[in-house]
Amino acid sequence: MVLELVIAGYILIFLLGVILGKVLKPKPHCSGKLIVDETGETERWSFMLDDPLDEVREKSVIFLEVDRRA
Repeated sequence: MVLELVIAGYILIFLLGVILGKVLKPKPHCSGKLIVDETGETERWSFMLDDPLDEVREKSVIFLEVDRRA
């Protein structure tokens, strides 16, 4: 009986940790926007950065929001 309660407690703590990990996971920092303009005959892509260029150069990966204009 005690062993079953201990196992159930471990399972409950594990599930609580998984749920809290997903809820509290930080979102990646967005450095700017990728603007995809499909209004004309050709598709035009533009980048707009919100962070200073010196900070962006130091990073190996940046995240951009996609703004699609159709």
